Amino acid sequence: MCLSTIFCKSSHILEPPERGLKQKSITGIFHSQEWERTVGCIGTVFGHRVLHAQLSMDAMQFTTRASFNRVDSSPNGSSSVQSALFSKIRSPAVGSRARASRVLNTDTFSLDVESTIPVYDCRNMPLDLSQDLGRLETFTRWTEEIPYGSFVVVAYTVAVFRAEKNKAWTVSFNLHWAMLLGTPA
Repeated sequence: MCLSTIFCKSSHILEPPERGLKQKSITGIFHSQEWERTVGCIGTVFGHRVLHAQLSMDAMQFTTRASFNRVDSSPNGSSSVQSALFSKIRSPAVGSRARASRVLNTDTFSLDVESTIPVYDCRNMPLDLSQDLGRLETFTRWTEEIPYGSFVVVAYTVAVFRAEKNKAWTVSFNLHWAMLLGTPA
């Protein structure tokens, strides 16, 4: 999990915006040293000198997975294309003799658009990340959109993929939670 501090430009953590992709997001500007550190780290880890990103006017977008509307649906609510391609029936050729006691079939690398994005209100408390990260669930939750101009710590995972349109290597910042450190007066 990566943590970065940002100046919040926009917040759509409760509901996705009405226009564009259906996904929740926080958009913010990295503090200058934070930006340099993040770019250097991601470039080194993934081995790319140049990466494209959801960056506009110096603001990075941290998002959940997008939800796409499906026109062709089967009666059970799933897409007929999806049903045909992603069957839960396993071939005996790939089966195993050992059985897991519990199967977890969830992508925890990124949250879906229906997920709750926790925002922890840390404005009026001393914060020690080395001790407090393990007890975030005990913190008071912020229950509104994060105001413009707020000082926020975002927690996210990073993925690199080749974009379909231009075939460019692209980085995504997958939002998991946030800590609100300060709001404008």
